[in-house]
Amino acid sequence: MRRRREGRLPPWQPRALVTVHIPRSSDLDSRRLLREMFHLTEAEAEIALLAGKGLSREAIAHRRGASAQTVKAQLKTIYSKTDVRREAELVALVNGVLR
Repeated sequence: MRRRREGRLPPWQPRALVTVHIPRSSDLDSRRLLREMFHLTEAEAEIALLAGKGLSREAIAHRRGASAQTVKAQLKTIYSKTDVRREAELVALVNGVLR
């Protein structure tokens, strides 16, 4: 009987794992949903979506070509419309809605 070398898999064992990610909705659909649910403007919905993806205020401002102060002001309006008090609550809300 042949002995198998330690650490080597027999030829019938799986050697690769393939994962497929199918997005549940496009960013456009997500922004539309946020706009309709919370009466957000297009800009507010985009900021909420980006915050939900974990981007910082500075990263959101850079991506949108706006100042950090502008994003901060828009986030305050978003908090008011979504009835949250902190960015972490907004992230949880956005991710819960877009599941």
